[in-house]
Amino acid sequence: MGKWISFLVLAGNMLVLASAREIRVTSSACNDYYDMDDVGEDVYLEYSGNRLNKDECHVQFQNFRTFEKQICVKPQKINLSCSTKVEYFRHFISEYLDPAKQFTCGQASFDEWCGPTRTNRLYIVFRTSSSSSSDNIRLHIYLKYLPGKFLKKIFCFSFPRKLMGKFKNIFIMPST
Repeated sequence: MGKWISFLVLAGNMLVLASAREIRVTSSACNDYYDMDDVGEDVYLEYSGNRLNKDECHVQFQNFRTFEKQICVKPQKINLSCSTKVEYFRHFISEYLDPAKQFTCGQASFDEWCGPTRTNRLYIVFRTSSSSSSDNIRLHIYLKYLPGKFLKKIFCFSFPRKLMGKFKNIFIMPST
């Protein structure tokens, strides 16, 4: 029994270590759309300050499993010039509504941001007013189980009667 449980943990760690898809933000990648199921629920979005043909470039990520998972972003690297802004928008992009999160020069945060429950679309918007810059941004975008939804399988083991007063079941939960 111990070997089987170890194998499950090992298999789970192997999935985490699998390489994620990398997407580079370029003029040709502006307005691109990605279904998180198609990219393996895990992607890195990179922008290296190259010239964009527009002042605004966005990349859309779609989550079709909003009842089970939420879409999250964890910045890995942020080096922004003062002519560049990075914004996260839920559902749609608007000039009249504040973004869910925004980075500008000197105001970057490496905190994880997760869209509220039922966020099915996330737009990452790059706004720049210069032709090229020294920007260097790497964002990890991934799906994360909603609280209480991460238990796919629960393994229950019964104890002898004399221990039942202390423990009814042992639960082994897969790591997230």
